[in-house]
Amino acid sequence: ASFESLCRFRSDPYRSPDKWFDDARTAGLQTELELKVIDAALKATLDGGPQLDVDFRIRMSDGEIRYMAAKGELSMGAPGKAKQITGVVYDVTERKMAEHASRDSAQWLRQVLDNINSFVGVVDPDGTLREVNWPALQLGGLERADVIGQPFWDTHWLRDDPDIQARVRTACADAVAGEVVSFDMLVRAEGEQTLLIDFMLAPVFDAHGKLLFLSLIHI
Repeated sequence: ASFESLCRFRSDPYRSPDKWFDDARTAGLQTELELKVIDAALKATLDGGPQLDVDFRIRMSDGEIRYMAAKGELSMGAPGKAKQITGVVYDVTERKMAEHASRDSAQWLRQVLDNINSFVGVVDPDGTLREVNWPALQLGGLERADVIGQPFWDTHWLRDDPDIQARVRTACADAVAGEVVSFDMLVRAEGEQTLLIDFMLAPVFDAHGKLLFLSLIHI
């Protein structure tokens, strides 16, 4: 069913489309959810809303499940009346299978990281915190949304000490240049508590020597 359409559904707190589909699949309600999403997408387009952009499954005569994508535009007839939706339908099975494999791999990796009894994170070359494991969040009494997307030196653990912030900012620049940096530093835990940690930041490269991200860990 359509991620595009589900993104127009509102919930508090927000849940991404893949979470809705995963829960529906687990409950045996995937087909029902897909039909409701397709119906909502068609109605929105016919009401003059966004262009039709919906993914759905079909069952082939041999029982195989294929993923399809439909994209279309609304044509108007008499003033204010929808005439037809003109568009294309094409097979996106390979793309969907790759997305599922990537999501399963990411979930597996997160389970591994969250069960490491150490503080582990991933930092973009510009210093933005992209991932962090559960023990690090638990230390500060935090949720992922509290820190993900922030410059690492501005996160909860470091923001109370300008000297440490400056040192970590310099460490990020050194790691981008190829160095492995480590030193002891005092970080903020939950409330007013602090903890002395052995901090290490290292660059991670792909097979061609291109910098992918910085790996941070409390040893």
